[in-house]
Amino acid sequence: MIKQNFVIICESAIIEKDTNNLYFLGIFEIIFVPREPALQPKFAVATSFEGGSGEHNHRIVIRHEFGDEIVKLEGKINFGSNQKAQYIGKFIGLSFPKFGKYVIEIYVDNTLQPLTGSLNVIEKKQS
Repeated sequence: MIKQNFVIICESAIIEKDTNNLYFLGIFEIIFVPREPALQPKFAVATSFEGGSGEHNHRIVIRHEFGDEIVKLEGKINFGSNQKAQYIGKFIGLSFPKFGKYVIEIYVDNTLQPLTGSLNVIEKKQS
């Protein structure tokens, strides 16, 4: 049975080729912007799983707390002989249309995983 280990939102993430280690830069949960829509130049969503085998479909869906989906990123995860898999979804120039909380849902083979991430887009008051 596939077990989800984590969801991390950060500025950048890489999987080191030789060791399969994950490296994260700038983990965050809040985006401060002066107005809507909020443009985030780049960020990554990293996920990790264990207990699987072979190839599986993977999907990241970001939606506003009131249900409006703003983006979907689909890919594949491959479980190695150690029964572990990792995935990094990279987002470039994503626009968040309104202030509020955005939920990051992770799906494996169309099954919503128990761990989700979130980003809060907050108005930064001008001084």
